[in-house]
Amino acid sequence: MQCNRNAMNTRVIRGNQYTQDMMDPRGFIMDQGECNYDNFAVSQPLPPQPPQPPIVQYNCQCNNNNDQTPKCPIPYEPAGTDSTYSSCSTLAPCAGNAQCCIGLQAQPITSANCMPYIIRTYKVSDAIKFDRVATGTTAVLATGGTQAFTTGITVTGDPIPVGTFKLNITEVCFGDSTVTLTPGATTVAGKALTPTSVFTSSHNLLNRSSVSTAGLSSCCQQCMGTTLDYSQAATTATVTAPAGADPANSINVVLKGTAGCSNVQIATTINATASGIALTYGALNGSLCRAYNMDSSVVEQYYQSKLSLSCVEATIQNTNAAQDPYTVTILKPVYPQLLLRTTVSLLGYALISVVGAAQAVQARDVPVVAASDFNFDGCF
Repeated sequence: MQCNRNAMNTRVIRGNQYTQDMMDPRGFIMDQGECNYDNFAVSQPLPPQPPQPPIVQYNCQCNNNNDQTPKCPIPYEPAGTDSTYSSCSTLAPCAGNAQCCIGLQAQPITSANCMPYIIRTYKVSDAIKFDRVATGTTAVLATGGTQAFTTGITVTGDPIPVGTFKLNITEVCFGDSTVTLTPGATTVAGKALTPTSVFTSSHNLLNRSSVSTAGLSSCCQQCMGTTLDYSQAATTATVTAPAGADPANSINVVLKGTAGCSNVQIATTINATASGIALTYGALNGSLCRAYNMDSSVVEQYYQSKLSLSCVEATIQNTNAAQDPYTVTILKPVYPQLLLRTTVSLLGYALISVVGAAQAVQARDVPVVAASDFNFDGCF
């Protein structure tokens, strides 16, 4: 039987059902009767123990000669005589700059500092998006069928054995380029839109258009929205190299891949030509829901693009144990691809009430020596 710690002086309660819940953390096992914790000395903690070495687990296969060196679990696949690939997926564009940061952060909001605010803004009635990809008609790598590289190759990780092996290209990173988008004629509920560009960058475009729409009485009486047809004709895009590119009209490209446990990068360029790389997307069709209480409508079309390449089939060859030089061979022509996401939103300009907290957000301060003795927020 064990002591119940609910009181300093208490009677032991019988029964296995409560044994674990009433276990004395000091491990006393008592007979039935009265017990007083003051009669027992608190046990002293154990002296500090020396830290144990970390346990390192390797994904390896041990041999019989006590060699504990981790073995590469990924085999180097021979290129073969026919250079066929069992599978070759579309490349993923580069994730971007490795330098990360956190922008301005809003202060926490609690019920104690919240109050309703009336604001006039755009209220989203509905939004749809289309993800598409277009492929150029002219190859930009291995234009003659094959292309070999002996420079610009970086190999990290395990050294590549002597021989010729498959190189699995999984990622492609691009230098500066410009994408010019020309959306096709667009209609909502059969009415043509006249877009006004409100934002443009090297790869993105945001258009807004006002449109007069009306809801169906049968839908409004049920407090339900009305379906509006959305359609857009073919869209074209042109990818051009940055000004001053060397060589002219070229875009820097880094191909990233693996062979066995070796990481391989190939730095090269693709030729965008003086007129740029032209791509075309087919027509779009969809539907938007117009809220029953929407007075006016604004259609917002946001275009986001990413440059990529079609499947790259390649091999890497090492001719000597010195690991230098390597030769990377692209076996088939590679074509440019442009991934395009089109997000269409139906907005209503309305006076709405929101709950929040009015707290000023301060910009991050970048100290300047010449201005360090002045307080801009103080009185002048």
